[in-house]
Amino acid sequence: MEQSYELIKTIGDNKKELNGGSLSNYNELFGTIQYSFQTEALLTADRIYDNPSKIYPTRCLQGVFYNICLIMHLIYLSIREPFQFKLVI
Repeated sequence: MEQSYELIKTIGDNKKELNGGSLSNYNELFGTIQYSFQTEALLTADRIYDNPSKIYPTRCLQGVFYNICLIMHLIYLSIREPFQFKLVI
């Protein structure tokens, strides 16, 4: 997503050169590239709200929160004294 965003930003920042400068022949090409990167960036951002999958369980927020809760539960079970709990926090 970061690469797509940076390329969209770079193409947008150089639109004067692309529209009327020496690169005006490639205007349609860069427009198509920019459109496809916008679609990819939106789909990647939308994936955050998907349900967890078996292959990539931490790709979405729900999977990340589940793993954090699981790890915190395991840490809490391994603590035997209140002093250790204060050290973990």
